[in-house]
Amino acid sequence: MNCLTIKDFSYVIDDRMILKQVTLDVPEGACIVITGHNGSGKSTLLKLIHKGHPDIIKNGRSVMLHQNINDNLFCELTIFENFKLLGIDDKSVVEELLGRFKSCPSRYTCVAKLSGGERQRLALYMRLLMRPDLLLLDEFSSALDTQTSRVLMQEMLTLTRQHKITTIIVTHDFDLIQGLECTHFEMDSGHLCQA
Repeated sequence: MNCLTIKDFSYVIDDRMILKQVTLDVPEGACIVITGHNGSGKSTLLKLIHKGHPDIIKNGRSVMLHQNINDNLFCELTIFENFKLLGIDDKSVVEELLGRFKSCPSRYTCVAKLSGGERQRLALYMRLLMRPDLLLLDEFSSALDTQTSRVLMQEMLTLTRQHKITTIIVTHDFDLIQGLECTHFEMDSGHLCQA
C-alpha cells in the first residue's frame, strides 16, 4: 500500500509554474530523499503534501520539520512544556531522549537556552514521538555541523524504520545523503526524476 500517491501534478503561483507534472508513489515505510538547487520546487512540494492538497493522495497523518528552527518549537517554554503541548507528559520518555544530548539539558531548561543544533534535534525527537504515518523533513539539518547532521540522520532513519514511519527528506546537502538506504530523486525547475 502506498502512503503517498502523486500523479502528473502541476502547481502554479502567480502565472509561474512551480511544479511540473510531478509523479511520485511512496510505499509505506519507505525513505525518499529529494535533492535540488534552491528554488527548484522541493520545499513547495513538501508543504503541499503536508497541507493535504486535494490532488495529492496521502494515507495517514503527516508531521513536518521546517528549516527555520524557531518554527518548530516554542522557544519561550521549557523542553518539557514543549512536549506537553504535543500530549507527551511522560517524564521518563523525555529524560531518555535528553540523555542523547552531549550537554544533557534538564527537562526544565528553557528551549531558548539550547543551541541551534540542540533545538533542531529536540524538534526531530518530538515529531518522531508523535508517531506520524509520514514524516516530512525540509532541510532539517541546516543548523547543524556536518558530523552532527550525519549522526542525527542515522538516528532518525533507525527510529523511523523501527516504527515504520514513511519519510521524505528534502535537502541540497549531497554529503548528508551519501550511503543512505533511501530512494533518491532530484528536483530541477519543478520536474521530479529519479536520480
